[in-house]
Amino acid sequence: DAMTLCKRLLPTAALTASALCAPNAWAQVETSIRGSAWSGDRTAAADDGAIIDFELWARNRWDLGENLFLHAEGWLAQNPIGDGDPDIDIREGYLSWRLGDVRLNVGRQVFAWGRADRLNPTDVLGARDMRRLVEDDNDNRLGIGALTAQGPLAGGEITAIWAPEFRATELPQSFAGRGFELREIDPGGAANQFALRYERFGEAVDWSVTLADVFD
Repeated sequence: DAMTLCKRLLPTAALTASALCAPNAWAQVETSIRGSAWSGDRTAAADDGAIIDFELWARNRWDLGENLFLHAEGWLAQNPIGDGDPDIDIREGYLSWRLGDVRLNVGRQVFAWGRADRLNPTDVLGARDMRRLVEDDNDNRLGIGALTAQGPLAGGEITAIWAPEFRATELPQSFAGRGFELREIDPGGAANQFALRYERFGEAVDWSVTLADVFD
């Protein structure tokens, strides 16, 4: 149906545009090679041997016009659970269009929801890959396919997000102890997640009000 089609197309829309437009566009490219090592598995069992992980990260931005640009970011790495299989992820791949003071983004995007430092109980919109060793905690965030609209309102900024793609957070291990079962249940159909935020910042006190209808 139409909802399923949108769910499939949103994460790849920006990447398709990249193939069509990038040859004639001005690009900013940032790449990094990362390595990490564990003395054992995520349960710190000494008899399971060491896990060594190497990753190639790339972040690109193409200016396609005065008010249009494309952003893409992802990694090529070994699977962080130590089985040696390849692991590829497109963290972000979205088109951004500015229409006056309004910004529209379509494609896979990374979201940091709410306004709090470090431990943030309201950060429920996006997912994370907790299996990876990262220097910056924001690097383990995973993007989701979404349509985002942002613009000024009453001295502040309002953001509306429709996210038909759901991605679950990847945990490094089962945190459940003996006698407990950890269950992960994915949505049976289109996720149809929705979030709304109004925020005021740059004054004596920064504040925001958020609403998130999400699965995770």
